[in-house]
Amino acid sequence: LAIGATGSPGNSSGSLTLGSYSFCTVDGKGGELLDGDGMTTTEASVSLDGAETLVLDSVTHYPWTAAPLADLVAPELTRAYRAGKPWYGSESVIDTWLPWLTQPFREGTKEARD
Repeated sequence: LAIGATGSPGNSSGSLTLGSYSFCTVDGKGGELLDGDGMTTTEASVSLDGAETLVLDSVTHYPWTAAPLADLVAPELTRAYRAGKPWYGSESVIDTWLPWLTQPFREGTKEARD
């Protein structure tokens, strides 16, 4: 499963996001035109050939208050997280993607085969 997110536009989420998104482009420019989770663009997150994909709305890459110097490194993302923006590991977000991970195991049990 390739998971990505939207909700942290490159033109308004700070210099860390702009640089990260620009890194995902062919020429290293244009990150301000992209969206994603604040670190990885949506397109880059879900472009794994053959993978099932899931795009989550308004989810951030990391719980920014846990990072040392988060207020200096990613102030915009830190403010968004403190204001309630979830990250991939937030309970409400895990409930969205965890069933995908456990499904193959349930299907592979003896009870599922009978």
